[in-house]
Amino acid sequence: MDCGSFSKEIVTTADFNSKRIYIRAQRCDELCCYLQEVEKWEIEKIGLFGVEVCSVEYSPFGEEKKYRYVIN
Repeated sequence: MDCGSFSKEIVTTADFNSKRIYIRAQRCDELCCYLQEVEKWEIEKIGLFGVEVCSVEYSPFGEEKKYRYVIN
């Protein structure tokens, strides 16, 4: 889903009804600050280009449940 679907209600509903969900998350100030502390970025080839990516666990919406975020 695109980032327009990134809301607490939609994420909770999709998580409850699916084994795996893919939603383009909106970057907030808190997440951006968290990403600045990530030291392990890898170069992955996407098409013809090398792109820096990382994978982190993050709790959106001030909740305790963590989700895996893949960032590029």
